Amino acid sequence: PLLLAPLGLPALAALVGGPALDIAAFGLRVFAIVGTAALLAALLLVLRRWTAPLLPSPRAAAGVSVIGLFALSLFAADAARDAALAQPEVFPAYLALAFGISALLWGIGALPFAGLGAAQALTVGLTFGVRNQSLAWASVGTLLPATAEIYLIASVIPSVTLPLLVRMGSGLVAAWRGRRQRHAGEAMAVLARTLDETDGRLSAPGRLAGADATGRPPTIAILKPVLHVGLPGGADPDLHPDRHGAAPGLRLAGDLLADALATELTRRTDLLVIARQPAPADDPCTVAADVGADFIVASSLARVRGMVRAQVVLVDGQSGCQLWAERYDRPAMAADALDDVAVAAANALGGWSGAVLCAAQRRAQRRQGTLSGHDHYALAVEHEASLTLPAMTAALDHCAAAQRLVPEFARAHLLMHVLLANGPGVFGRDMAAEMRARGARSLATAFALDDRDPMTLAEMARMLSLAGDGARARAALDRAIELGRGDGEAMALCAMYAATIDETAVRARACLDRSEALCPRIGDWRRFVEARVAFFSGDYAACLAVVGEDPALLPLAALRPLTLAMLGRAEAQAAHGRLTARYPAFDYARYGSERPMTSPVARARWRLALRRLDALGAGPVRRRG
Repeated sequence: PLLLAPLGLPALAALVGGPALDIAAFGLRVFAIVGTAALLAALLLVLRRWTAPLLPSPRAAAGVSVIGLFALSLFAADAARDAALAQPEVFPAYLALAFGISALLWGIGALPFAGLGAAQALTVGLTFGVRNQSLAWASVGTLLPATAEIYLIASVIPSVTLPLLVRMGSGLVAAWRGRRQRHAGEAMAVLARTLDETDGRLSAPGRLAGADATGRPPTIAILKPVLHVGLPGGADPDLHPDRHGAAPGLRLAGDLLADALATELTRRTDLLVIARQPAPADDPCTVAADVGADFIVASSLARVRGMVRAQVVLVDGQSGCQLWAERYDRPAMAADALDDVAVAAANALGGWSGAVLCAAQRRAQRRQGTLSGHDHYALAVEHEASLTLPAMTAALDHCAAAQRLVPEFARAHLLMHVLLANGPGVFGRDMAAEMRARGARSLATAFALDDRDPMTLAEMARMLSLAGDGARARAALDRAIELGRGDGEAMALCAMYAATIDETAVRARACLDRSEALCPRIGDWRRFVEARVAFFSGDYAACLAVVGEDPALLPLAALRPLTLAMLGRAEAQAAHGRLTARYPAFDYARYGSERPMTSPVARARWRLALRRLDALGAGPVRRRG
């Protein structure tokens, strides 16, 4: 675009009614200016061995450019003063026109690069709009009439003032945002004081009154496996019972399985583990009473038709009722096979969708009187799955009580962060700043208490990505994947964030596949993760197949109109109508701004989907975020 403005000067001369421009003379001047600059650049390139010490870095070259721009500014200011004094009635109008045209060119130049982000696009647009007037002015000399020359002088002024004005405007916007953040922090402090003063009671004072302050995560006692030898069809000529009644290989495998179960369950930050208790002959509740365990994990091993069969059972430590059981058949009794059984059992028992927390939820619902801190945590997790106003309110109440009663429990603080991250979509935009501030504080507390929890590290990656720190976000995500290789829920969360933090979907798909192999029961949440990975990788047909016809889960319902819009289908309008009818406070702008999109490809796909949804007549869809 550097040479395009001079080519329009003949039309400018005709517009102001002056004599025709001498194209030959004008072309020689342009060639002289541009050609001299090109020859100088080529000479410096040839002599770079000797010129390098003069310009040791790109910043030094930029400094030379700034000196040239300063000299141009002085000359333009002097010429503008003379022009304003000579024709005071014309120069202000020409100056306003020059600023308007420069702004228009700025916008036109930024538009093709909008997918790169606002900062990069506006930088390119500014270069496109204001970098060629000085060339035109220097080239034309006295070939144009005085009126046209006055316009050229006026058009140079935006080229030297707009960068400064943009910088000043950015500073004012940053100051305004900082003031808003300070106000949000003050509002958050007021909300925190309100929670403290009301003892955490926002909507259910009867359930929170007099809660048990001794609440802690559930304690699990792991019994040594029961070993079965000589079952029908399971005779093995290589295994002969010893004097203890079990084959030596089978007894060693039992010890390995018990150790592997203890190791995998200990990695779960929401469980306390007591390892390798002797298996009683009759009632496992006696072990629970002796060691103070809430639950018992019992197991057994047998050789059946050439296979190794392991069974793992979860037993209520109070009633002795069996709460969960699973059978695993493996072709060999190697340590790797036993580790695989332990990982699968730990994924079924631990986590937010595990059997232990489900049992704790049922126990809390049946409990009469006061609730412990972990009871509140379990009920908060139960309500978190439903993003409705009553459920979210109850979840926040219970989670606040869990934080207060068991402040050293990292997962309670992590859950509060997750709830507050989803809160603006339910409570509306007015609460967004306060919820974000408090959620960040809860996440910081969770990380300080346990910096090895892969779920916390994945959420740290999300927050760093939202802050624009892509490098540290990817580092946190790397660490989360490293520590969460055996945790199906953590791998699903890593897949969800990798889809928009990474440049490609390779790692997101690998994490999703690993999650499905470890923990196939997560359900709707992993459906959303799978749909999100498909959407941001550009596989919109697969995304729509996962989302379904009328999903009740808010994240899935939010993806359906966008996916239909990307496929160019008119049903996007009806899907958007159902979404806003079910969730009146939902706002795509806020929803997008709370999702990490460090990847330029992910941001471009998101914005394009919003534009297409707008074009299909789905109502006002703000594109911010």
